Amino acid sequence: MFHTEYKNKFGLPSNILPEFLAVKNDLRKIVRCTINSYELKTVEEVCQKFGLFISAKTYDELFKGVSIQVTKTEINKISSQKLFIYITKNFDLIEQVFNIERVRTKDSAIKTGQLFQYPECCINFEVDPTCNPEHEYIFKNNENMNTKSYIYTKYNKDSFSFYLNNFLLFLNNQVSPFYLISHYPCNYNCEKSKVYAKKLLTIIDSEEPLLGKLMRKYLKLPVVFFDDSHLLESEKDENKGFVAEGEINGNSLYKKDLHSLRKYRDFGWRFNFADRITFEKNKIIFFKRIFGNNFLQIGKQKKQTEFDGLLINFVDE
Repeated sequence: MFHTEYKNKFGLPSNILPEFLAVKNDLRKIVRCTINSYELKTVEEVCQKFGLFISAKTYDELFKGVSIQVTKTEINKISSQKLFIYITKNFDLIEQVFNIERVRTKDSAIKTGQLFQYPECCINFEVDPTCNPEHEYIFKNNENMNTKSYIYTKYNKDSFSFYLNNFLLFLNNQVSPFYLISHYPCNYNCEKSKVYAKKLLTIIDSEEPLLGKLMRKYLKLPVVFFDDSHLLESEKDENKGFVAEGEINGNSLYKKDLHSLRKYRDFGWRFNFADRITFEKNKIIFFKRIFGNNFLQIGKQKKQTEFDGLLINFVDE
């Protein structure tokens, strides 16, 4: 069992630690993170200690003037609990990024990505997921935030680089510190994204050695992703899958425990009870270990789409 909280020497909310270290060590010029409003004072004090500028924006400030399909209650709930913060060594960058980002057009998305120093290939993919004809993609638009929230490469390789595993960014309804990239890569073997991730992990190893060890452990855990494109908008759940403590052999997951991505969700007794889960093209099959390497099938589940249950293997290089 692992937890999303990580106590660090800076006293910062653990979820912003990778981004903070990137700016502190000149790997990035500016980053944007999300914190709880009650954490702002602590973050300000830490940033001031290290000569960093910080600016906090509310949900309404960042998305003012944008047509978003959420109720007033939901907007107020987000505004009262969460703040968007920019951290940088260059104060002028804050308003520059903010004024471009709030416009939320195709051109502004490109400029924002450039200012955040994302790889050009990933910026182009974020703006147009069909830009690379060599890969097929599935992507989701989260209409509530008027932005693409889920963009993933099609499962067309045996394994992906653990450096680019950003599925754990949201874990058990909390933002976790277990990520090296905060952007959506054009694919999960994007070389330019890996260059950045490796540099950041080196910094983390120096500043927070324990976190570096945990990164290498957690980011290599199997991930199962569920597609919800077949569901009505009202039926969709924020949860897209789970990370599993266990190992992959072929198309089977041999698991010990499961942890939900996004908000907590019970995937049903078969996922929780099974010791082995096999993912085929059209169905998922569940097995219980009887003894040794002998398993008994205890059920199966039809996949609504090819992507409705993808077993994703993140590995070392």
